[in-house]
Amino acid sequence: METWLQNIAPFWIWLTVACIFLIMEALVMPAGYLLCLGTAAGAVAALVFFFPDLSRLWSLTLFALFTVVAGLVWWKTLRKKRGRNIVEEDEGLLNVKTRQLVGYRAVLGEDIRGGRGRIRVNDSPWPVKADSDYPAGTLVEVTEVHGITLKVKKAEGSPPPA
Repeated sequence: METWLQNIAPFWIWLTVACIFLIMEALVMPAGYLLCLGTAAGAVAALVFFFPDLSRLWSLTLFALFTVVAGLVWWKTLRKKRGRNIVEEDEGLLNVKTRQLVGYRAVLGEDIRGGRGRIRVNDSPWPVKADSDYPAGTLVEVTEVHGITLKVKKAEGSPPPA
């Protein structure tokens, strides 16, 4: 006794599976995981279309292999994208308090001599480094942060309100 599923060509089954995964990716879980499964199912559908005598065991094996390959490609793509864009731009200031000090302006409370000195940021003294010496009372701006040392330069404009 044959079931109705045995009468359907494997190409249409794999194409349907690919469409279901891609629709679920778009509607339910847009993170890329189901995209890998949908892409793998679509690749198997293409292979079954061109090689209709491909057995079900080989189809499933190729589906598993294509899923792993698509997953690795997706993972490497995300890793490269996150490493370049998200970490440096989006999350760059989120939990790194010292990076938030870039652009901070303050009036020197003591002289910077020999390119070294200290500045008060809120309630805390911070070591500073500068390319030249500045007297106390000079308006400076933080340009870089190296560890806990702030690199400053003379800033133009009026001092910030006290």
